[in-house]
This record gives sequence, C-alpha cells and structure tokens, in this order.
Amino acid sequence: MFNPIILSLILFLTAGLVPLCFRGNRAWLAGAAISVAAGVSAIISALLCLLWDQGGWYGSASLTPLFPVEIGMARLSSVFVLLLGVLSIAVCLYTPGYADRFHGHRRRDLLCSLIPLFVGSMLLVLVAQTTFL
Repeated sequence: MFNPIILSLILFLTAGLVPLCFRGNRAWLAGAAISVAAGVSAIISALLCLLWDQGGWYGSASLTPLFPVEIGMARLSSVFVLLLGVLSIAVCLYTPGYADRFHGHRRRDLLCSLIPLFVGSMLLVLVAQTTFL
C-alpha cells in the first residue's frame, strides 16, 4: 500500500531541488507549488491515521546493512505531521514574497529551495521508526 506520507517526502525533496536545478524566472513558483502539494499530502496522511487509524509501517529502505530506515506513523506522530503540513503550506506560500522583499532576487532561489528541504527533514524525523538516520 502506497501511503501519502511517502509521496509527501518525495515531493518535498523534489520541491527543494527544482529551484536549484532550474534557474528560471518562475522556478521558485514551481517549487512552492510542489511544496504545497507535499503539505496537502502530509495533511491527508495524518488525517487518515487520526480518523481511520490507518497508521503503521509503510516501508523500509536500507542504504547500508547497518542503518535501515523504516517509515511509519502512530497517532501521536500524526498530530505533529498534521501541524507540520498546515504550517508548511503557509511557509511555502509566503517564503518567495519575503525573500523578494528582504533578500533580493539572488537569494530567493536558494531560500526557496532550502525551506522545502528543511520541512522534509522535519517530516522524516517525525515519521522515522528507527533510531539511526
């Protein structure tokens, strides 16, 4: 079963890489739109776990044999994922305007790429079921 939380992690990673890889006028807009989609996916996943108790283990990936990464969500972590999803939508919508006004065009792409990567790492901390990451 494919859960929206895995989709959300992939979308946050993609949203962080789009403004860095494509240096166009609207690359930051594409990154913000992908970040909003990732936030909505995180909210849907948290609501599925909270309302219908569809939490549990979603997958296991192992980069090395010593440190496997298992992703899952319990009810307590779904509350925090819900809060993170709502806040990430607001942050990803307002970051480009803030960056334009206070930091100029040169740093906008960098800031608009670091915010989704940071939010994605916070989401990974919330849904990681193993100690070693």
